[in-house]
Amino acid sequence: MARIEKTVFLSYRRTDVGLALAIYKALTHRGFDVFFDYQNLGSGSFEIAISENIRARAHFLIVLTPEALLPREGEVDWFRREIEVALESGRNIVPLRTVGFDFGRSDIRAA
Repeated sequence: MARIEKTVFLSYRRTDVGLALAIYKALTHRGFDVFFDYQNLGSGSFEIAISENIRARAHFLIVLTPEALLPREGEVDWFRREIEVALESGRNIVPLRTVGFDFGRSDIRAA
């Protein structure tokens, strides 16, 4: 059996930082190298750092809470941008759906 590379980019909405921190701690405790922007983001261009870190990791773990994919008004939607970079770079995308999340919601499909 091939060894699975244990590198992860953790993507989440800022409103879900508590859940993301718990996931980060659980994965690092099990030996995963996890990029968690509260812990790992240095100085420089935010977008470049995020894009490079997504591309540098084998897995892209996305935390999907009921409100996570709703569109944001008037600002850059970094959460959606991270998803785009992961798709463009062919990362292994691992969705972590919480209770209440539904891809079929009309307000998500319309976004």
